[in-house]
Amino acid sequence: MNGIVTLHEGFDASGKVTDAEKAKSTVQEMRTKMQELKSAMGGTGKALRDALKAFREENKPADTLTEGDS
Repeated sequence: MNGIVTLHEGFDASGKVTDAEKAKSTVQEMRTKMQELKSAMGGTGKALRDALKAFREENKPADTLTEGDS
């Protein structure tokens, strides 16, 4: 994946499209690699998000008093 990003065929150094066909191919290659990565992770990203959400729910900060509450 690093090679795809480094070469970024069809784009200039600023990320502007210089060749629409090459840019389209680069984006499609990147999409394929990202899908492979997601598949290889086997749902671990979702498990991490769920665990963090549960942790935040269980460890909510105490309500703070405002000036008018005292």
